[in-house]
Amino acid sequence: MGNPLKDSGETLISAGNRFELGFFTPQGNDKSNKRYVGIWYYELTPRTIVWVANRDKSISGSYGVFGIAEDGNLKIWCNNGYRSPITNLEMSTTFSRKLQLLDSGNLILLDGNATVWQSFDSPTDTFLPGMKMKDNMELTSWMSPGDPRTGNYRFHRDQVWFEPRNFCSEYDVRGKFGICNTTNKPTCQCLQGFRPTSSEDWAAGTSSDGCERETRHTKDDRFLNLTLMKIGGQVTSFDQAQEEATCRNQCLSRLKCEAYIYKANVSEIETDNFDAKCYIWTDLENLQIDYTDDGFNLSLRVPFSYIGQPNSKNNSRRISAIVLTFSLVGVVLVFCSSYILHRRWRMANGSGKHIRDNTTF
Repeated sequence: MGNPLKDSGETLISAGNRFELGFFTPQGNDKSNKRYVGIWYYELTPRTIVWVANRDKSISGSYGVFGIAEDGNLKIWCNNGYRSPITNLEMSTTFSRKLQLLDSGNLILLDGNATVWQSFDSPTDTFLPGMKMKDNMELTSWMSPGDPRTGNYRFHRDQVWFEPRNFCSEYDVRGKFGICNTTNKPTCQCLQGFRPTSSEDWAAGTSSDGCERETRHTKDDRFLNLTLMKIGGQVTSFDQAQEEATCRNQCLSRLKCEAYIYKANVSEIETDNFDAKCYIWTDLENLQIDYTDDGFNLSLRVPFSYIGQPNSKNNSRRISAIVLTFSLVGVVLVFCSSYILHRRWRMANGSGKHIRDNTTF
């Protein structure tokens, strides 16, 4: 493909008229201005999408352009100058790369006669004839029939379709910096110090957009300990930390650090660096509080003012309960004492009258 593909009805069709490449809006979402680059069966009704280039990075409007950039990579351009990369290859030295859509549905990028990239190695949710299921290959469902974003169901070579045990078991159902707890209502909540990215979506029951931090990081931040957590996201190891204080200070020194984990038994955490004891998290996702099969003690970075707020509320309730208990005990003691004194007084008065009567007789 020598010329870029414009979002004006232009498409690329395979030689045997079996597959077609172009811009599209998912069916059932026609009123949306979100546009995607994808491959579908040629002239098949309803349109069946088999591959999406930018499933998690849609573009707005119908001014997109898809093609080969100056560095030889596939990219999508928008009218505002934004570029969304599809491939991340080394710069071409021959400047002779071209794109071809095969009758198998495979989109290949050629550098001369050599294939340097193919869509069959980066599938979305469809396994086509001719594809090879490699160890690192994964098929992921759409978020919904009208939303091609990465969904909650996955397929690997060594397993079948994964069916969540419960709502919290669905992959990343609460989005970034959201936490899922099956015992709470609502089930999904933002971590302390975070707020919903889209209040409207959360109010409608959709929390997959996750949460965002309410305040900026400072070196005066503190850490909130969260236990029994299922946790995902972006993590790096810091193997110079021989004690937790060093790990904590390392997190504070990094503006992008959201949390840390310090482990004495490093074998419990899967990482390429088995000597590391300190793990710095710059992104948190797929968090679950009631995950009891395995878990870690996570130290979440929060502003200084947030420390003690939940505990102070609990403490005030506890103090109120103690005061109420002592008050009730005091009332009971006063009542019992008054009753006993009253009985003794009546018995004493009654005995005295009987003695006087006997003396008179």
